[in-house]
Amino acid sequence: MDNGAFTLEQLAEAVRLQGLLVKAGFKGLRDPFQKMIKEAEVRQSAVGKKRLIDCEAPLTTPKGLYYLDSDQQLPTVLGEIFWADEKVIPFVDPKQNGSSFTGFDVLATLVRKQIPMLPAQVLVFLLRNQSRIPARIFTQCKTLDFWTIFRDESRNECILYLEERPGPSYIYGVRQLMEPWPMYAAAMTYTVRRERPVVV
Repeated sequence: MDNGAFTLEQLAEAVRLQGLLVKAGFKGLRDPFQKMIKEAEVRQSAVGKKRLIDCEAPLTTPKGLYYLDSDQQLPTVLGEIFWADEKVIPFVDPKQNGSSFTGFDVLATLVRKQIPMLPAQVLVFLLRNQSRIPARIFTQCKTLDFWTIFRDESRNECILYLEERPGPSYIYGVRQLMEPWPMYAAAMTYTVRRERPVVV
């Protein structure tokens, strides 16, 4: 379980019980609990709250697009995540060539691999907190794709992406899945809780 799910009061009680266990002869318990308390303190601080993203918050839908639950095919990160730049992992399908390989082909690869994607709620967070955008990612790709699937007014399936502009500054764009998928477009994945990093 993610230790961010515990309150400081619950962790304090856990430490009290841990102290009793240590006195009873159980070893090696102090450090993990102390680490959990420090992480919980950071999460509940003013600074920490600015780094919390609710991946299940009501979705902000751009003008001209709409969202259907039935269109969603990929596992996504759920609940709250504590944003850390180093956990961002870009994924580019080796077959992306900007011509014959479309967004539907990328989607099929992601479905097959069952890689958890970051939802569009994270894009909203990053646009509002651009200092949190990991600049190192844009040395590996030109856009970061968020695989929450929308439909446009013509019912075409599409996704939102984040793009770097001079400054640097960042904007979002819309890309239809029927389009050839650029070689420089990377899906946005993220390691959460105690999951192992995504290996592709």
